[in-house]
Amino acid sequence: MVAAANGDAFIAATNAGGLAVNAVAHADAETFANANALIVQAIRDVAVATAGAIASAAFTNAGTLDVGALASASGKSGHAVATIGTAMDQIAVGGTAVNNFANSGTVSFHATANAHGVDDIVPAVLAVASASVDGLHQTAVGTTAATNNYSNAATFSVVASANATGAAVNHAYATVSDVVNQQAVANAGDATNNLTNTGSLVGLATANATAARPPLPSRM
Repeated sequence: MVAAANGDAFIAATNAGGLAVNAVAHADAETFANANALIVQAIRDVAVATAGAIASAAFTNAGTLDVGALASASGKSGHAVATIGTAMDQIAVGGTAVNNFANSGTVSFHATANAHGVDDIVPAVLAVASASVDGLHQTAVGTTAATNNYSNAATFSVVASANATGAAVNHAYATVSDVVNQQAVANAGDATNNLTNTGSLVGLATANATAARPPLPSRM
């Protein structure tokens, strides 16, 4: 965060190599297994300027940016939860507020949950897998002007994947809240959101639940 007591506030971040933020949880138990992988907020750029001044938050990715949560649970009752609250947040507040995001590399925001109910001497009870991810947020609040700029010329993906397997009753839930969310507010001027995509922009949520136990025999 950059806050200017009297003047402009600028943030300019560049990734030209590899940047990764990951959370991994694994649980393996004979009875109840619970795995929870959580990233509340991976990257946050905040620029706050005084009234009438410029607030600018800029992020340029020319390399690999990876934010991922992975949860795996295996037991008679397996529960796996993988959550990314917000992968990236850009906030600019000032007289003129501007957020810029430009990607010419690979950006991957992903949450994966795998739950398995083990059917052994004691039958499996339940497998629940839940994966959720929220992508990029840009918020610009300006007195005279507010602008959000998003540009993707390569690969940008936000993916949630949930898989529940085993021999009992299984549930899988996958949610992608936002791929790109832009909010611009100007009190006495123009508020503008610009999104340009010339590459691959993907938002995908997949949920799979399967049961392996054979059906009960029919009653005669």
